[in-house]
Amino acid sequence: MKVFYIDLTGLDSKQELRDYLAAKLPLPDYCGSALDSYYDVLTEFGADWDIIFYNVSKIHGRMDSYVEKFQKMCRDAAAGTPGLRIRFYP
Repeated sequence: MKVFYIDLTGLDSKQELRDYLAAKLPLPDYCGSALDSYYDVLTEFGADWDIIFYNVSKIHGRMDSYVEKFQKMCRDAAAGTPGLRIRFYP
């Protein structure tokens, strides 16, 4: 199992999140920043991934709505992908 620790402190935009995830996770080049794209990658490649997102509460306020949708997408992907584990910590 591959464990990834993702510190979300101070992220301010979808693009910053996308760039940061691209640096921290082995995402394919074709992965875009749409939630559907992340879902596809997580379900296709994430069967042996354990992703731990922390400092979620330290994301800048204007990202709140997107982060909620991102968390739901991650929960859905993990629920449908044996071996994929995703956790979020404040």
